[in-house]
Amino acid sequence: MAHDTPDDGWEARLGELARRIRRGTRAALAEAAAERAVDRRGPGALARPVGRGAGDETFGLDAVSEHIVTEWLEETARVRPLSFLTEDRGWRHLGPGPEAGGRPVPLEGFDHGGPRIACDPVDGTRNLMHDLRSA
Repeated sequence: MAHDTPDDGWEARLGELARRIRRGTRAALAEAAAERAVDRRGPGALARPVGRGAGDETFGLDAVSEHIVTEWLEETARVRPLSFLTEDRGWRHLGPGPEAGGRPVPLEGFDHGGPRIACDPVDGTRNLMHDLRSA
């Protein structure tokens, strides 16, 4: 199979994913800051661990961004095969299902001709949760 090249529209797709992640995490952080202003007893739900992912501990903020990534991945895989890596879920290989525009289906591995994308949606989760802007 031929592999996708950068001029196949992936730059625009990844740009849209980055914008979605920024909007979603900023909205979640703003909501958490408002909650902390009312109740100062703890770090809030975004700073609490919610599980252990494939590569690192998953915090509430990671779960917000992972949900955004999963939505994007499923939308994209409806029309193009791709492999996608995140710290929370590990590698996911998805591609178009048998029905046009239908749900994507899991693929066996990397031999599908689409791109392989590694993504850390929130690099520096711990710092960002505590409003350290270097994250």
